[in-house]
Amino acid sequence: MEKKDYFVIRNSDGEDKWDKPIIVAEDIDEYYKRLPDKRLFDIPRVVLVEEEDAYVLIKNNWKYDDLDMKKCRNVKGRLFVVEDIEYLKVGARDYANIRMVTEEDLPSNIVIRDI
Repeated sequence: MEKKDYFVIRNSDGEDKWDKPIIVAEDIDEYYKRLPDKRLFDIPRVVLVEEEDAYVLIKNNWKYDDLDMKKCRNVKGRLFVVEDIEYLKVGARDYANIRMVTEEDLPSNIVIRDI
C-alpha cells in the first residue's frame, strides 16, 4: 500500500509544536459512531481526534493512571506521556475504500482530522 505524506505532529523536542491542548474524551462512543471508518479507531494504539480547540484522546490500549489519563504505560511498564509521541494526521475517510487494511498500513499513533 502506498504511504501518503501526512503532517506529523512531533514532541516538544521536534520541529513542530503542539498547537492545541490534548484532552481526554468524555464520551468515546460518540466519537466511534461519528467515525466513518472504524478501523481508524480499532487498529492504532493511540488515537486523537482534532477538534477546533483541542486534540481529544479517544483510544489508548495501555494501562494509565486514573489521575492522569495522558500518562501511560506500555506493555513493558515504561511510562510515557501522550504528548511526547510523534503522530501522523489522517483523514477520517483516507482508508474507507481500501479493503484489506492491516496494522502495518496504519500508523500506531494518529490524529484524525475532518471527522
